[in-house]
Amino acid sequence: MYAVSLNRNGLGIVLGVAIAYFLFAAAAIAFTRLSANVALLWIANAPLLAALLSRPAAERPWHVIACFGASIAATLSISPYGVLSPLFAFANAGEALIAFLLLRRFGGREKPFESLRALAIFSGVAGFAAPFVTGALPAIALWAFQDTPPLIIWSNWIVGHGLGALIGTPVALLAIGGAAYRERFARPREALRILWVGTLLLGVTAMCFVQHGLPLLFLPILPLIVATMIFRLAGAALGVFAIAMIGVGFTVNGHGPIQLIAASEAFHL
Repeated sequence: MYAVSLNRNGLGIVLGVAIAYFLFAAAAIAFTRLSANVALLWIANAPLLAALLSRPAAERPWHVIACFGASIAATLSISPYGVLSPLFAFANAGEALIAFLLLRRFGGREKPFESLRALAIFSGVAGFAAPFVTGALPAIALWAFQDTPPLIIWSNWIVGHGLGALIGTPVALLAIGGAAYRERFARPREALRILWVGTLLLGVTAMCFVQHGLPLLFLPILPLIVATMIFRLAGAALGVFAIAMIGVGFTVNGHGPIQLIAASEAFHL
């Protein structure tokens, strides 16, 4: 990749992706970094990976550079590991770049959620391979910095970043990938169906997580199926994202059926 000048629209997209990256990174550090660990749900790489997959080649170097800076800014403003911010930024931005290059190499770049084969490639690359490679760097750094067992950091990085990519990238593609990703969601006169399906999914998910007396984790799957049948990729992506965010919010505050498991906060999340 090589840097070239951007037009006004391209610059706006780059800035928007970088701002989204900063906000997601700061939220992940603030709310999902438990027990002197790395963030356990890292969605910040999703807008960067989506931009690399869907935006013109001329923008790609700028997205990587801008999100590298956004990662440093988030770490410096929220994390106690500010001195390691360039290293974390290198691992974070490098992870999205590795995922993009591997997807291009193995044919999963074009509409990565359109078929089971494409989904399998995306899951293997962005959900495991890329965080597996980049996770070694922060694992070694935190072992040297605070004597945390490196295998714990590495495994948490792989899980947190892998799940973040799987949960966040489809939604990011809906936002910046063009109308092809939105399908039925973008059709006229869909507002009423969006309202009742969204209300159903949010209400059932909140009802599931507001209590911790019954194991009701199966319930949100039912409105998620409805959303997927009606809105296809958009329904599935936004539904999974909503369930994940509601689940994280309640779980880190000690609510929800996950509390029935006798384990640490990190394990719950």
